[in-house]
Amino acid sequence: MKQLTQLTPAEVLLITKNEDVTLEELLKVTFIDLLLKQVLQVIEIEKKITNRDGVWMFIYIKQGSNFHKYNALKHEDIFIKPFIDNRNSEVLFRNFVKITYQSAKNKMLYKSSIYKSLNIKNYFDRNIFQRIFGKATITSLGIRVKIEVKKEIENLEKELPELTVNNPSKAYSIVNSILGCVVLIKTFDMSMLKEVDKDLLEEFHRNYPHITSIGCGSSFDEYEFENTSNDSENSWSGFGGCSDHGCNSGCSGCGGCGGCGGD
Repeated sequence: MKQLTQLTPAEVLLITKNEDVTLEELLKVTFIDLLLKQVLQVIEIEKKITNRDGVWMFIYIKQGSNFHKYNALKHEDIFIKPFIDNRNSEVLFRNFVKITYQSAKNKMLYKSSIYKSLNIKNYFDRNIFQRIFGKATITSLGIRVKIEVKKEIENLEKELPELTVNNPSKAYSIVNSILGCVVLIKTFDMSMLKEVDKDLLEEFHRNYPHITSIGCGSSFDEYEFENTSNDSENSWSGFGGCSDHGCNSGCSGCGGCGGCGGD
């Protein structure tokens, strides 16, 4: 797992997908990586909306315990800046997504910020026109790393689900070493860790309390990073919270708690 422990998930996506990667994918995996590194954290605040709708759970983002110790990469800056001036600021998750999209501007510019990373700089060549249009050509070294990364991901897709059951300590160790890159392992999600022994699960929750603190489950699918900047500010989806009536009232499959549907 040499590559997955050294690269951010956004860098991995550029190496493996390059032109095919979407802005939404890049933003989502970067956000999750910063959560797992405890640079940012998720908190829930209950608020009463109306007597009829009862109490809703609102999801906010704030500084994590490692915020001031972390040296952010260029493509991570847009997630950090909202909290630099005010260490106690809390941003509604739905608004945080909007701010992030506005700061990223577009896929071309955001990809350019990732290409500049020293971690992957030698894996791509960029002429003047490619720099203008946010494109790059993968080098021979980049191709070798791409093969290595894909192999590491394929191996973990086979191993991690089994390890979660048969050797949970090793599964935990792997997740802890690759952090945000775990979201690239399609056969695995954090809900699988519910199957591990109680002591290990409690240790995981102590280290990463935000993983199960949002929505109705513990899958990374809950962190939707769709561009909602064109949504009506007066719609119920603008609240970014979930009703206390449970997943069947307001949340779409437990995955839409970044903003629940309306009446």
